[in-house]
Amino acid sequence: MEKLRRYVILIFAVMASALFLCGCSRSSVETQTDSAADLRPKEGQNLYVVATVLSDLHYFDEYRSALKVAEEEMNVSTALIGPKDYNLEALITTIHELIDAGNTYGLILLGWEDALVPAINRAVDSGMYVCTVCQDLPESSRMMYVGQDNYAAGETLADIILEKYPDKADIVVLRSMSLTNVSERIRGLDSVISDYPGHQIIAEIDTKSDMKIALQKADSLWKNYPDADVVIAADGISSAALAQRIKGSGRGSGKDRPLIICFDSEEDVLREVKKGTVDCTIVSHAPLEVYLAIAEGERVYHSDLQLSADDRAAHVQLGVSHMDTGYTIVTAENVDYFL
Repeated sequence: MEKLRRYVILIFAVMASALFLCGCSRSSVETQTDSAADLRPKEGQNLYVVATVLSDLHYFDEYRSALKVAEEEMNVSTALIGPKDYNLEALITTIHELIDAGNTYGLILLGWEDALVPAINRAVDSGMYVCTVCQDLPESSRMMYVGQDNYAAGETLADIILEKYPDKADIVVLRSMSLTNVSERIRGLDSVISDYPGHQIIAEIDTKSDMKIALQKADSLWKNYPDADVVIAADGISSAALAQRIKGSGRGSGKDRPLIICFDSEEDVLREVKKGTVDCTIVSHAPLEVYLAIAEGERVYHSDLQLSADDRAAHVQLGVSHMDTGYTIVTAENVDYFL
């Protein structure tokens, strides 16, 4: 029954995402490289800013697409800014610049690490609407989290593995150990396979959210774990690195090749799924995350709905604290629609 519940939730989220994406092509919106202090909303509009590290990742093209749709449908101004590398200090500086400039109403952040919490709390105290997407920092003062249930995604990983290997499987995981959402995926996986004595995670390899390190680790993975039954790349960078290195590994074909599962929709990953060297990739509904974050921000800004005589004075936050946007499993059967 629990397995059925997860798939019902998954199907509902896929339908919602499909309704949003139908007819929408990828946006030509570029990452803003201007100083955060220079960003301004158009007259009569609220400014929503997605601030992130690794801002050049293909993954954020989906966020740009959502920002463009939000601008057209909700009459808002948007921007996506942040360092191209994994530089949390630079991201924190950007957040403080946005606060000090006073032009941003909505701040949308990926909850990369706990180091962001003080900056998030300061943004909320300044009057900003702050929402986390993709991964959460619930100990912060953020208003809402919008994203997939990463624990449930991990349970789905287990279902995929058990379908092919019902009795025994040695599993290797390639991932960034610092990412809380990825840790949740592994917790979900372990919660299921712990009931199956023949299934075990024999190695977790840290890629540190760095593409160069991820490529090196992907290279050595095949040499160090030649008999692995399952290889999981549990985040976007690890998945892209694994997809690039699988070509020369000799493990991407043949009857003895491992089950290979990736995450996100990096182009290298999708092409390997199409060729059949990667069995599937679990893709979050990233455009829906940003779109719903802005939609709730506009509702909060424009609505007169209150629980008390003065919700702000009463410390009432009348809003949704968590939206589960689900995920889609991309296989050779449906990958052409993502390329």
